[in-house]
Amino acid sequence: MKLHHWRSIPLAMLLLATSGLAQAEDDQTISAFVASCFQYVDKPEELTAKLDNVAQRLDGKSAQNFLTGRTGKAWLMTHEDKVYGFALLDQGICTMTAISGDPKAIVSDFVLFGKTAEDSYKVEWEPVTTEDGWDEHAYTLFDPDNPTDIYMRMALNKAAGAHVRAIVSVGRIPDDEP
Repeated sequence: MKLHHWRSIPLAMLLLATSGLAQAEDDQTISAFVASCFQYVDKPEELTAKLDNVAQRLDGKSAQNFLTGRTGKAWLMTHEDKVYGFALLDQGICTMTAISGDPKAIVSDFVLFGKTAEDSYKVEWEPVTTEDGWDEHAYTLFDPDNPTDIYMRMALNKAAGAHVRAIVSVGRIPDDEP
């Protein structure tokens, strides 16, 4: 197992235990993302097994709602009246879709996740952009001990009554990318 993976687990566990995470008590969007997609970024088989045990595997058009035209697997999970969609794309990207949630808490927790990561990684923040009502947040976690870096991205819909609140994703940047 690569050193990077060992470092990501303590980071994930720290974030799950951090009292500042989830600014709104009922919003677990980013902590759910950390406990699934981020924690298992290098272990797609384990993530698949975990989601198969706790979520409903989706097929056909239902799966495509989360795969958005790409190939992979998709699940739907309800936790404490919140609905989450997960997609594990064949390209190695894991995506979690939060159907609802507190937009301010989600942004705050996503930023806190990156700030906490700065203790173990060099973090390169991208400017926040807005397109079609979605705020795009992203940063890269550079790991000098690993040949590939981790790219974190979040699209957030702040509109009241949005049918999807946030889409958070993580994936490794392939070696052949500039």
